[in-house]
Amino acid sequence: MSFAAQVVSSLTGSSPTVYDLVVVGSGFAGSMTTLNFLEECKKLGKDGKVTLIEAGKGGERCGASRWTMAYLRLDKDNQFDSDWKHEMARVSQGLADQEYYLKMENEVPTTVQYLIDHGVKFNHHDEENVFLEFNTNQHFVFPEGGGHAIINALFERILKFDNVNVMWRLRLSNCSQKMTAPFVESRLGKYLGPRTEHLELIAPGLKYNTGFGLKMGLEVGAATAGSMSGMHCELVDTRATKPDAVIWGHGYGIVVNEHCKRFYDEGQRPLFATFEMIALHTWRDQNQKAYFVTDKVIMDRFRPGWVYDTTDKDPEGSDTIEGLAEKLGLDPKELKKTVDDYNAASVSLTLFRASGESHSS
Repeated sequence: MSFAAQVVSSLTGSSPTVYDLVVVGSGFAGSMTTLNFLEECKKLGKDGKVTLIEAGKGGERCGASRWTMAYLRLDKDNQFDSDWKHEMARVSQGLADQEYYLKMENEVPTTVQYLIDHGVKFNHHDEENVFLEFNTNQHFVFPEGGGHAIINALFERILKFDNVNVMWRLRLSNCSQKMTAPFVESRLGKYLGPRTEHLELIAPGLKYNTGFGLKMGLEVGAATAGSMSGMHCELVDTRATKPDAVIWGHGYGIVVNEHCKRFYDEGQRPLFATFEMIALHTWRDQNQKAYFVTDKVIMDRFRPGWVYDTTDKDPEGSDTIEGLAEKLGLDPKELKKTVDDYNAASVSLTLFRASGESHSS
């Protein structure tokens, strides 16, 4: 979030400094805004002053941008997924601003090239197993080193400018008038809704995501859009010793709760269209516990790879469903019944034979 008004800093008690731009947060948006401003000032021969304010510590992976793997819906030519606007219209029930998404679609290639020009390296991946709903010919892109590498590349250039001031461990109490002294307390970043106290953070940096920046914007008249009670969430391996240990491939098996019951149609839509919703159901309705059950054929096909190898723990295995249930601490009879019922409901399918049916539009 940034404010293009002049802001006076009274941090030191000495002569106040007037900034032309104040940027709140050092994630993707904040870092890009800061660097764009600095480069534009240099291009125009102007001495604009900017301060970048961050609640986290310098050198720390604060926030969410530095932790994300940053899988991007890009094709081999770095063109953005043209179906994204339709997906947004679907999930928002027609409320999404199509003009906004068209603008985004047009701007993405330029943004990607900007990052490449500033030292970010992108890996291009052809996906052979997971069906992607992207209109990218089964292709996606991710930065080498994840979001952390993007922020580092941007900051390397930001710090070369003399007209920027980066303030760590700071938050504003009144963004239209002054800045507070550096704060020392640490707050957990939380979803503001029912059962907030039961929501765990997927990565350590999110403890700084308190929503304070959004509150500041609202206080000075910023408009809202989207679901203010929604959140990004993922299924993670609770055994893992590393953060962001996402279990992606829930659609290639079944997911059961602690009572061995399925509670979500795992294959109703492609992976990237459902991985957040099944996590939300798990947190909201299933005592925050779920177990993914699949067979060795799936594991052998997908591993090694990004789908199941984000965790640093191998999956539990057994020659029988009952044996697997015991390892997971589940009821062997109940899990066996759920698996048997699921398999009995499955019917054979010949994929490469015409059905003889047709339709017209």
